[in-house]
Amino acid sequence: MKEKIEELYSIHITKEEKLSDKVTKIYDNEKKYVLKEHETNLNNIYTRLYMSRVDYFLLPLKSINNIYVEEIDDKFYSLSVFEEDEQAKIDDIRLRFYILSLASLHQNSTYPIKGNDGYIDQLISFLEDNIEKNIVTLNTRMERIEHQDYHAPGEWFFYDNFSSIMEGYNLAKAHLQEVEELFKKVSSYSLCLTYQNYEISHIIINKGKIISLDKMNIAPSCYDISDFILKTYKDNVDFSSLIKEYLNNYKMNEEDKHLLLVLILSPLIEFTNDDLEDFEMIYDKLKLIDVVKEVEKLILSTSD
Repeated sequence: MKEKIEELYSIHITKEEKLSDKVTKIYDNEKKYVLKEHETNLNNIYTRLYMSRVDYFLLPLKSINNIYVEEIDDKFYSLSVFEEDEQAKIDDIRLRFYILSLASLHQNSTYPIKGNDGYIDQLISFLEDNIEKNIVTLNTRMERIEHQDYHAPGEWFFYDNFSSIMEGYNLAKAHLQEVEELFKKVSSYSLCLTYQNYEISHIIINKGKIISLDKMNIAPSCYDISDFILKTYKDNVDFSSLIKEYLNNYKMNEEDKHLLLVLILSPLIEFTNDDLEDFEMIYDKLKLIDVVKEVEKLILSTSD
């Protein structure tokens, strides 16, 4: 394997450091690289990114075969330059850079598909199933609690907030219905390159780059915003200013605005046998619903 990588990228490996099962940091004297194993061949995605001329995402190096991802022993690998950021905690700057990078990515890689090609129908069906599963889960738990003589603190918290949690899923159903109605009126729909891998450590602000493109794919632009919100809503992020920045630089269509809200609200809810974990999960769900209402007010006030 070592010899093959050296041959493909014309480097001389002097040291290897395993960072995870699929990520290895390798050294060529003073130069540092990251070797990643991918689940699929991402050459087409990375080529599309290169052709979009969006320079904020760190593409892997091309091999001697002039491709970004090489197949070795039936596995897919890429090699990238290892980048490190400043240690200073400047998350507000990182987040603004990230959201503007997403807007640029979406703006420069968008392309239309026919509205009736089946993609949207499958997506709507998937989200509808998730919402209904969540509603069944909530009702089943409520019925069980109502028939119990003793209630743990987490169960009392759920009981007291049942209607608020259900309000979130009813809100999701309403926006999904709006998505269905809007798609009946359009003949085409825009997809684009999406990053879908938000982590604050992936934003290398001193280089102006975003790393770890492993999950990049073609999808609706709102996938990136929902991914970002679902990973940061517990951190008291100022979503209003960030989403305003995004919408000022990328015009999200009405279908995606409603779809965004459904995506945030529809992940499956799972209760555990741990009362504290269930308490925290319910608390987080209530906070997420509040965030969705804030985002809803913002994005729907910027309708076409």
